Amino acid sequence: MNSLNSGTEVTSVGVSDHQKTADSKSPTSASLRLARRLRALGVFGLVAAVVFGSVGWVLVGRVSAELTATFEPMSEVVTDIADTIAASETLVAHTTNALSSIENATRSTARTIEAVNEVLGESAGLAGDEVADSLDTAVESLPGLIATAQVVDRTMRALSLLGVDYDPEQPLDESLSELETSLRPVPEQIRDQARLLLQARSDIGVISTDAGDLADVLLETQTQLTEAQQVLADASTNAAEAADGVTAITEDLDTYTLMARALVVVAALAMAAGSATPFLIGLDYTRARKARHDSQ
Repeated sequence: MNSLNSGTEVTSVGVSDHQKTADSKSPTSASLRLARRLRALGVFGLVAAVVFGSVGWVLVGRVSAELTATFEPMSEVVTDIADTIAASETLVAHTTNALSSIENATRSTARTIEAVNEVLGESAGLAGDEVADSLDTAVESLPGLIATAQVVDRTMRALSLLGVDYDPEQPLDESLSELETSLRPVPEQIRDQARLLLQARSDIGVISTDAGDLADVLLETQTQLTEAQQVLADASTNAAEAADGVTAITEDLDTYTLMARALVVVAALAMAAGSATPFLIGLDYTRARKARHDSQ
């Protein structure tokens, strides 16, 4: 009886081993292995989606922080540059206006000096020629007048003996002699003054020329400053636009960060959804297989 049972058990074990071997080579076993691989692939995909989403979220945050740290100082620098250029433009404009006023005043001074120079020339000519010559003529005529005055003085003194009232404190001839003495050096003195006026006229002429040249230099400088002012105006406009652009980018960084993170989340969800498909297929197949096995 024991021998029979032992034979039966051996036979059962042999049949079971043969069945297992057969099962391991059957299409059902291959399907189970594929289901396990699909589940593993799905789990790997889900993990990869979580890692991708986490890394992407952190990476976008770091990039946003770096861009913010870069653009905020840049915005301040560009704004300072724009303000500096605008201040330079204002300074150049004020300088140009000041040079215009100085140039007009210098040119007016040059014209005034030129007019004074002409008056000095006329005065020197008048004094050195007409006045001095007239005084020379007057001085030359004084000796004859003095002689006539002596005759008149003697005549009047003779008539005083006849009752004519004549007793001057100083005789007329002596007065004329003193006048001659005082007037004789005057013509030469006037000619000396005329020569000084002519020398002054020459010096003033140089000053007038220099003033005119200075006015021309100021006008040229004013033209150059006007051109520089236009260049600065264009640069100021460009710098202001750049500052506005950098400021706008800085202000929009938060929005861009949210958009980038949303894209990362959408991509991670898409990866998770794609990975969930093989996982669910493998899981359903395994559950179905287990249900059939339990029903048998």
